[in-house]
Formats: sequence, structure tokens, C-alpha cells
Amino acid sequence: MNIEIIQPVAYQYGAWQITVTLNVEEKNYFEKYPLPFCLPALPNRLIVWDQDYIMAVAEKEEPVLKAKFVDGVWRGRLYSNGIAEDNNPTSIDVVKQAIEKAVSENISAIKEICKQ
Repeated sequence: MNIEIIQPVAYQYGAWQITVTLNVEEKNYFEKYPLPFCLPALPNRLIVWDQDYIMAVAEKEEPVLKAKFVDGVWRGRLYSNGIAEDNNPTSIDVVKQAIEKAVSENISAIKEICKQ
């Protein structure tokens, strides 16, 4: 997978755009299966999904909102939360690693379920 976190010119300082793109193998495997994942909760950061990249998933007794891929791509936004961007101890690299871990763990879990 490829994770790109950029700060577009039109965005305020401390606001970022996130794009996660599955590789061909991951995309082909999951064309038939949804791949919802929980966005990681990180100190001093807020990650939100763009409107088309969210789905309700039945968990326990209530639906939970999760991020979802559309044609192998997920898009969202990242903000510095409660602290100035220059002072934020949670780096963009930490955010990228947390998103990669969340998606990878979900891919592994779904592959394991599909084997059964």
C-alpha cells in the first residue's frame, strides 16, 4: 500500500490530506470484500474520513462508523488537534505508520476469515 500525506496549498497550516492506495494484489483480493478499518486515535492528531470513504459496520449491538476503500483508495484529512503544528509531538511519520498498521491488521484479519 502507498500512504501519502500532503499539505495542499489551499489547506490551513496544520491541516493535511491523506490518500491511502492499495497495491494491485490487495485491491484485486478485496474487490469482492469490503475493507472497513478503524482510524487510529493518536495524541494531538485528529484523522477524519472524506464523505465517500465511510461506512457503517454492525458491531455488537450498534453500528460503528469505519473508514472504507473505494476502488482501492481511501481519502481523509489530518489535523493538528489542541496544539500548534510546529509543537505537535505526533509526527506525520507516526501518523503514516499508525494508518499502515490499522489497514494491514485489517487485511490480515479478513484474509484469515476468508481461509476458514
